[in-house]
Amino acid sequence: MEENRIVTVSADGEAEVDCDVAHFNLSISAKNEVPTNLKPILNERAQQLERSIAEILEKNEAKIVKNSYKTSLKVNTDYRYNRTEDRDMINGYIGSFNIDFAISNLNKINKIYNELSLLHNIKLSEPWFSLNNPEEVNKLALKDAYLKVFKRFSDQCELLGCYPSYFQIHTWKAEYDKFNYKKPHGKDAHINLHVENSEDTTYPDYLFKDDKLVVGTIKHKVYLEVSFKPTY
Repeated sequence: MEENRIVTVSADGEAEVDCDVAHFNLSISAKNEVPTNLKPILNERAQQLERSIAEILEKNEAKIVKNSYKTSLKVNTDYRYNRTEDRDMINGYIGSFNIDFAISNLNKINKIYNELSLLHNIKLSEPWFSLNNPEEVNKLALKDAYLKVFKRFSDQCELLGCYPSYFQIHTWKAEYDKFNYKKPHGKDAHINLHVENSEDTTYPDYLFKDDKLVVGTIKHKVYLEVSFKPTY
């Protein structure tokens, strides 16, 4: 039967590429005893923040990655423990406005980050990195897996005294792992980071090397299984 003549070979493939997109997160907050009072306060501050971001990006000739600019507004109740009542009681309301965006001008990330950090009354998170086109690393990982599969299949054919050209691909399946951001220890590509006015900010150690911001890489894996059947 033909099924008995099918040979299945599998291998893991992987690819690692430099990140090419930097993501930023900024937020502003306000507190008020009346929740409905927060919206006009935050709206005014948010408009000013958005203008400042646009000016910084324009000055540095940086463009926002398509569909990466997102905003959100939320209001939470602020509680404080009352010893007399022996319970938490409402202590007003806290509203926050968040802005997320990404840029691909990694050579300018240091200057942009520095200027954003100098804006008043904002919370600026450390940037994180990703890929603008993750399909490219998918292709690289799949290619690596296929080369390994074909090498193993060719070795088996050689040991058994037959030729790979006598077979063709019958079926195949690929299973991709999740993208894995590799902490960039020891990597040479880095960007100077200015941290003035950031005494209250803590940064993850893996982002730095010799006080310089490191971009890092994305590592991706795929499991490939290929079935070959004879052509004769």
